[in-house]
This record gives sequence, C-alpha cells and structure tokens, in this order.
Amino acid sequence: MRARRIRSYAALTLALCVSYALLRRTAWQGSAQLHTVMEAVATTLAAFVGMMALVRYYSRKNNTFLFVGVAFLGTALLDGYHAVVTSSYFMAFFPSELPSLIPWSWVASRVFLGAVLWFSCLAWRREDRLGPAGRVREGSVYLASASLTVLSFLFFVLVPLPRAYFAELPLHRPEELVPAAFFLLALIGYLRKDAWARDPFEHWLVLSLIVGFMGQAMFMSFSGQLFDGMFDAAHLLKKMSYVAVLTGLAVSMYHLFLRARVTNAELEAQVDTRAAEIKTAQAALHVSEAQYRDLYENAPDMYCLVDAVTGAVLLCNDTFAEATRLAKDEIVGRPMLNLYTPDTRAEAERAFKAFLHTGELRGVELRLMTGDDSGIDVSLDVSAVRDEFGEILHGRSVLRDISLRKEAEEAQLRYAASLEQSNRELQDFAYVASHDLQEPLRKIQAFGDLLVTDHGSEFEGDAKDYLRRMQAAAARAQSLIGALLKLSRVSTRARPFEDVPLSEVADDVVEDLDTQISAVGGLVHIAPLPTVIADPSQIHQLLQNLIANALTFHHPERPPRVRVEGEIVDIGDPRAAGLVGRREWCVLSVQDNGVGFDEKHADRIFTPFQRLHSVETSGGTGIGLAICKRIVELHGGRIEATSSPDVGATFVVVIPAASHSAERVLDLDREVAECVV
Repeated sequence: MRARRIRSYAALTLALCVSYALLRRTAWQGSAQLHTVMEAVATTLAAFVGMMALVRYYSRKNNTFLFVGVAFLGTALLDGYHAVVTSSYFMAFFPSELPSLIPWSWVASRVFLGAVLWFSCLAWRREDRLGPAGRVREGSVYLASASLTVLSFLFFVLVPLPRAYFAELPLHRPEELVPAAFFLLALIGYLRKDAWARDPFEHWLVLSLIVGFMGQAMFMSFSGQLFDGMFDAAHLLKKMSYVAVLTGLAVSMYHLFLRARVTNAELEAQVDTRAAEIKTAQAALHVSEAQYRDLYENAPDMYCLVDAVTGAVLLCNDTFAEATRLAKDEIVGRPMLNLYTPDTRAEAERAFKAFLHTGELRGVELRLMTGDDSGIDVSLDVSAVRDEFGEILHGRSVLRDISLRKEAEEAQLRYAASLEQSNRELQDFAYVASHDLQEPLRKIQAFGDLLVTDHGSEFEGDAKDYLRRMQAAAARAQSLIGALLKLSRVSTRARPFEDVPLSEVADDVVEDLDTQISAVGGLVHIAPLPTVIADPSQIHQLLQNLIANALTFHHPERPPRVRVEGEIVDIGDPRAAGLVGRREWCVLSVQDNGVGFDEKHADRIFTPFQRLHSVETSGGTGIGLAICKRIVELHGGRIEATSSPDVGATFVVVIPAASHSAERVLDLDREVAECVV
C-alpha cells in the first residue's frame, strides 16, 4: 500500500511536469466568459467539499476535517468573488482594474486555502504532542477562518491593487510563489504525519496538495497574460485538486459507512449473544432460586427472620413449622419470645437483649413450644441485618434441634454416674480384697518362719525345698497384693491438681532411688524440665516407676544410663494430637540403654502383671508401668513406648502443662546422681 501510493505521487508529479512542457509554448487564449464559468464550477466544488468535510467532522470529531471544511468553505466564498470580478457589471464597485483584480483575487483564494491547510498540520502536531489539552477549539477555527475571509473581501474592495504581471521577469507572476509555498509546507506536513499510507482521505489530500503546489509554482507563475494557456491550465488544475479532496472525502465516508455497517453487525451479534446469555442466566437464576427456595424451606435447621423492634417473626421456613407442629400463619407475626417454653422464656429475653446490644448470638440453648406441648430443645444462633447507618433491622435466626443431643447427654451422664459407681465399688472391692488377703499370707509366712526356726533340723531334702518355695511364694503373693493396692490407690487417693515443677520432683525421685542407682552403677541425667498441672504425689510415683523400670531392666554388659527430658508443645503438635482440654502440653521422655523389648509387645507392657522378662531375671511385680498408664490417663494425657532389643527403650508421656510453664523451666543441666560400682 505505501509503495503503491508513493509511486502514484511520483507519477502525478511527472505527469504535471510533462503537461507543463507541452503547454509552455501553446498559443491558447481563453476569455472572460470561460473564466467565469470555470470559477463558478470551482466555487460549487469548493462549497460542496467544505460541507462534506464538516459533515465528516461532526460524524466523528477529527480536527483535520474541521480545518479542511472551513478552508474550502472560505475558499468557495473567495472563488465566488474571483468569478464575479470578471463581470463588467461589478467594475464600478472596485478600486482596481481587471488586470490587477483578477490575478490578485486568485492569489487571495489560493493563499487562504494553502495557509489553512498548513495550519491544520501545525494543529495536529500540537495535539499529538500535548494530547487532548492541545486540541484547537472548534469555535477558534471558525472565528479565525471567518475573519480572514472577511478581511480578504474588504482588502479588495477598499485597497487599490498593484500590477500582477511582470513581463520583464522569468516568472511573469512571482506573487504565485506565496500560495505555492503554503501548499508545499502543507504537503510536507501531511507527508511527515504519515497517515497517507493507511488513511484514504489523507492520501487524496496529498494528491490535491501536489496538484495545488504544481499548479501555482509551474503553471500560474508562468502565465504571461490573462486567459492564456497557462492561466486556464492553472484554473483547471485547481478544480482537479478540489475533485481529489472530494474523492478522498467520498472514499473516507464510504469506509466510515462500511465500518459502521460492520460495527452494527458486530453489535447485533453481540446483542444476540448477550440476549442468549441473559436468557441462559435467567433460566439458571430461576433454577437457582428454586433450588435455594427448596434448600431454605427443607434445610435441616430452622430459619426465621425476627423484627428487631417488635420482636415478631417476619418469616420462617417449612422446617420451623414442621418441627414445632405449627402452621406458618401461626408463627409469622407472633412474638418470637412467645414461641419459647415458659421455663426458658426469661433466658430467651436476656438473649434477645444481648443480640440488640452486640448484633449476634452463638449457641444459646433454649426450648421451643410445639403444637402438641411436647417441646423441643434448640441451639440458637442469630446474626444482624443492618441498614446503611448500621442500625439493626432484623435478626437472622438459625435454630438447630438438639433434642437427640440432650437425650444423649443425659444418657451419658447417667451412664457416667453408673460407671463411676461401679468403678468405685470395684476399687473398694480391690482394696478390701487385697487388704483381707494379706492376713492369711502373713500367717503363712509366720508359721513358715516358726517351722524353719523351731523345726528346721527336722526337714531334709525335698521337704526343706518345699518349705523354702512356700515362703518365697507367700512373699511373692504379698508383694503382688501390695502392688494391687498401689494401683487401686491411684484412683481412690487422687488429690486436686496443682502446678508441679517436674525438675524438683525428679530431684526427689533420684534421691529416693540413690541406693538402687548405686547398686547397679547407674547414671541418671535430668535435663531442664517444665512445670505441669497434676497431682504431685502421682507425678512422683510416675517418674519413680519409669526411672526404676529403666534401672531394673538394665543391660548386663553395660551400666545403665537414663536421660529424662521435657518440653512444652501446643495442641497442633503431632505428639499432642487427639488430646483435649488444654492448649499447651508437656512432652516428657525417659530414655535408657537397657535390654529393651520388641515393639510388637509395646501395648502389653502397660497391662497389670504382664511381663516380658522372667521374675528370676529382673524381679519386679509387673504392675509399675500399669500404674504409670493409670496416672497419665487420670491426667487426661497419653503414654507410649518405643524400643529396640539390646539397645534400650524410650517412654514418652504427654500430660497437661501449667500456664506459661515454658517460661518457668528451671535453668538446669546437671548430673543428678552418679555412682559406679
């Protein structure tokens, strides 16, 4: 497109040059009548071009069309004036003769057109540089153009004109170079604007400017007298330049209408698409509304809207009506407080006042009346609907039937009470049974001692061995009964929980076990430990059993090493997973290097009287770890064990931590007891 248009500009310039060469020596001589006809045609063309340009401007505001429109309308007036001055009828009204008046009136028209077109280039550059702020106002363009046109008329009417032809000069009409310069400046401006490569109107405008410039610089400037060949050729070229602009306007308007048609088709397609989308959306909305209505009416919870001023029910869902066995018209309009049973109405009134103050309620348990007077327990949540000023208008109430939960809670309480009574009776039985069993055992041991003391010489061989075994079995039975008593006391003699510094308890335990530690050449390392909330005596028993267990089941080939550590974790820690009631927990670990055990037996070691090693090998009653588990469970915690045979075992206890116990961990890192045999 660009290259083709450049070639058209070059071809036009070449054609005009050839035409100039052919007409330079012609003897053509026109007449005033022919001149008048040509100028009348030029006036008509200029006026039509000006009007079309303004129509184009007002259809799509582009200042180039505004300048072109006023330029050609002003030129039409000046061309019309140029046409009438050739008539002898008007000679008496002008101070100048025709040989001066005709050429100078021609120059005025051409200067006006060329100058306004050049100004249009300057205005475009200003707007391109400054944006909308640099746009020349429409009124200013009209005013300036009208003023120049009027001044041109007055000049010719009032001022005597000098001669226009200079036969002694190579250019017989040198004044024609002035409009030629304006046309050249306008041509350069529009070429630099570069819109001609894509805009059909500006392409034809460039063609018009080329014709206008060549007509002034090569034809009219070489005219030797009025109406000669160069004179009439310049007039013909002027009309050709007008036709070029008119063609550009026609093509531009055609493209405008074409774009409008395409845009209209696109808009119609968009409208159709949008209409289809709206129709689809409306259908989806109807389905959604039906689904929402079904969800609202048949929701598992009861919904209602309550007026914040009157307290009356404004609407409710079907679930509300079905649950209360009341018709909707019996509910709507009725004060919400009157729908609660008399025994919970006072609580409901307090809740309503609290809602008006805070704008919400959560988990208020009340009891609704029903049509059959049975009543249902509900949990009430309310959120506020406010106006633009933040004032509460309504309360959105959600009532959940908790009758089954209430029944379950009551059944659970009854079961818990029954279970507690059974446990108490069982514990009392265990204590009494254990206490009563010790009396015959003591007699067996006493009589056995008498037999050994008084009649020991009478027993020989198997009899003496049987007597020894009997006494050992009695001692073992008494030890087991004592352990059973300890296990029962864990539940029966528990004390209120309090803050217990584990480091101090650990110190006491190690001191109590000093003899056992020394006997096996053991080492117990106590790391800084936090404070827990617990029964002090039971925590002492817990640590004593765990450390004693580590010392008892030590490896025969190495002295026992026991490490006690503790830290505070929050409820999100995996080690505290599943535990409830506290935000912070103490994770206590007791690690040893003893004989260990196979982890598949990890659950058995906490069962009373379950042993993984023989009595002869390690001693003990098999009840110590069961007591540990009972203590930990009574504190709402958990105990677990990990181990590898011949490597050692680690017992991890999770129990409630005291508030801010992490800040009160004793700054300790010491060896508590060390004794090597």
